[in-house]
Amino acid sequence: MVRDTYVPWMLLCTVTLFFLSYELLYRKDPAGGTCPAACYQEHTLNIPTHEVQQQQQQHANPRGLAEVPVPIRTWITDHARLGVPTIVSVERRALTLDIAYYILSHNIPGDFVETGVFTGGSTILLMKALQEWNNVPEGVKEVQRRKLWAADSFDGLPPPSDQDKEGTVDVGFRGQFNSTLDSFIYNMKSWGAYDESRLKILKGWFSETLHVAGIDKISYLRLDGDLYESTRDAITPMYHKISKGGIVYVDDYFTFNGCKKAIDEFREKNGVNSTLYTQYFPEGRGYEAVWWFVE
Repeated sequence: MVRDTYVPWMLLCTVTLFFLSYELLYRKDPAGGTCPAACYQEHTLNIPTHEVQQQQQQHANPRGLAEVPVPIRTWITDHARLGVPTIVSVERRALTLDIAYYILSHNIPGDFVETGVFTGGSTILLMKALQEWNNVPEGVKEVQRRKLWAADSFDGLPPPSDQDKEGTVDVGFRGQFNSTLDSFIYNMKSWGAYDESRLKILKGWFSETLHVAGIDKISYLRLDGDLYESTRDAITPMYHKISKGGIVYVDDYFTFNGCKKAIDEFREKNGVNSTLYTQYFPEGRGYEAVWWFVE
């Protein structure tokens, strides 16, 4: 008798847990896009501040990206832990902000350009950095009122090419990371980061939008196109516009075959010999993002 009632009880529990897990992991945002529910947390992520700081200190850029005043480090750490709509890890969010502060505090001329914005999480952080550090450090002013260019197909990734299949990590697939333009704008507005005077949205494939966008000078190029063609089509028309001392950040260098191949080919073809710095992830996740200074 006990065995007869035990089996249906376990089936009921299994079905219930399945639907609860789905609801917690995926839900629609009000603008129509689908994203892991973690993207829309209203509270900060439960990651101890000291772990983020320790990771940054151990793997900091030797030219001083992590060597910032305590109030700035606190601001970066707090904002990296916010539940902005993104699947980018806390460590990469912190590095994204570290680079933004470096650019602004060293007065490197040019706009911020992000290629591959998805639901807008990193774009929100970059805009917050521009809003917060418009005149930092004290006594240093920006060369110009910088713009933030946000480029995305808003239709997910294009079909992978043969180059994306050469390797042992992610290949990607057509439509992956699909989020609508309406969702992106909704998220930017929800976080107080929709500044029409500074935010310039480029909708479409990079090969069709970037070279005609009218971008003059760049200080910070953040590449997050994942695939070979997306990465190649972003860095090729943008690189010569980056100011000396500016920074190129590549978010998925170690996790997508095509991304790494496109970057390696571009650097070799164009004689880019700048040191390639890596971002290390604790808990056995290894390396993912890379960046370098334009010389």
